[in-house]
Amino acid sequence: MRDSITQARYLTPPYHFLVPSEVKRASTDDVIFHAGCRELPAGSLRRVGRGVFVVSPECCMRQLACELDVAQLVMLGYELCGSYSFAADGSAAFETLPQTSIGKLRRHAEASQGAHGVKRMRGALSLVGNGSRSPAETAVAMLLGMPHRYGGYGFPAPVLNYRVDPRGSRRALVAQSHFFCDLCWPDRRVAVEYDSDLCHTGAERIARDARRRADLLALGITAITLTRAQLYDERAFHSFALMLAKRLGYRIRIRCEGFEARRRLLRQRTLY
Repeated sequence: MRDSITQARYLTPPYHFLVPSEVKRASTDDVIFHAGCRELPAGSLRRVGRGVFVVSPECCMRQLACELDVAQLVMLGYELCGSYSFAADGSAAFETLPQTSIGKLRRHAEASQGAHGVKRMRGALSLVGNGSRSPAETAVAMLLGMPHRYGGYGFPAPVLNYRVDPRGSRRALVAQSHFFCDLCWPDRRVAVEYDSDLCHTGAERIARDARRRADLLALGITAITLTRAQLYDERAFHSFALMLAKRLGYRIRIRCEGFEARRRLLRQRTLY
């Protein structure tokens, strides 16, 4: 066991070990044993050293489904399926490779029928999307798309980082060969572009963003900018949500008791 901990030195105590039920074990403050009571689905373990394995992202989400609330579990799903990740100290790394996908997570859940956490995991996956590039994009998607009972506005699910390719005669109208929209509703031809630095930009950046919005409009997509100041101001974000709903042709009907408190809790979960 000491040899295993030495090899997995990037982990921090307490160390949790999954062992066969017949293995003799005595947990301590730093080492906690869990007896495996059922066969794990294929691909649930990843080798990290000689005789040492860690659970896969899919298995990790299922295990944490027993501990996290729905909003936290959805956030984890976005992170695992996105191109950013958090370190143990809370710092974020960007432009990383996705650890998994919605499809893989769903297949793991299907193969784990009856295991602890599967039901909560499957419920959370219905609220997760692939392709988020940052915690802020995840927060926007969750605040807009989570059901009212969880404090969201219940918007139809957007496509994150939707690729737009100019075709035919429209190719000559725009400056780029393709575009990525942070959040997009392709069937409504509406996109939300999150800009964390809009209030700190110069004339060149403002002109570039204006050209980008004009190019997307030429391709038939209305791009609406959401600033960091709007996102972190509860009233401003509510006004933004009402405006976006009107553009999408979506009517916000809140029929959930205590929605204001639920919304504040979701904002605390996703933004702070």
